[in-house]
Amino acid sequence: MGFYLGCFVIFILLIMISIVTTRRKSKVILDEVKDPQDNDLDDPDKFDLYESIYDFMTKQNQYIQSIG
Repeated sequence: MGFYLGCFVIFILLIMISIVTTRRKSKVILDEVKDPQDNDLDDPDKFDLYESIYDFMTKQNQYIQSIG
């Protein structure tokens, strides 16, 4: 009985530690903000999914920083 109670307490402590460490607010500092006119999305053959996601995340980050 004591073994199971000890395992349960350790399990609860691990859950609490993981919750506390993941709730910390991380601050992202952008080194470079791209100009929206620099996008090469006019040619459909040159569409880059990574670049599109990066641009979206950059705009989202700027919006979050403006309201924060």
